[in-house]
Amino acid sequence: MFDGVILRINIWRLQRQKRNRLRQYHVECLKIRRINQAAANRRRELLEDLSSDLGNIDGEIWQLISSDLVDRSQRYQLPLPESVDWSETGGLAYRHLTPEAIARVRTEIRIEQKERWSTRLLWLPLLTSLTGALGTMIGLIAIFKN
Repeated sequence: MFDGVILRINIWRLQRQKRNRLRQYHVECLKIRRINQAAANRRRELLEDLSSDLGNIDGEIWQLISSDLVDRSQRYQLPLPESVDWSETGGLAYRHLTPEAIARVRTEIRIEQKERWSTRLLWLPLLTSLTGALGTMIGLIAIFKN
């Protein structure tokens, strides 16, 4: 029940980390004002560090989303994505689904959820009528008992 909440919190945490890293990069760039060779080399190093960090953070976000989708597809007993649907991102080689595979798995999950909900909705009129009949019987018993 709380899997979706935990996933959203983790993604929010990583996105906040990404924003903080971008902010740090901009602060460091503002510190280096003079344009000389040392400053250019330092900016290049900062930019390489930033792109590496952002790639790792994005890879971790994509991996969280992919693992959540795989868990949900297993819960609904759907076929798992094939090996061609996976890719690796970031310096730490995060393994995640491609955007096309994510869209396809989400569509399959939505279809399965809709089918399961429609079968539950078939029982809803019966349950409401039984509840009404039970309430009527309790009311009649209360009236005749007095």
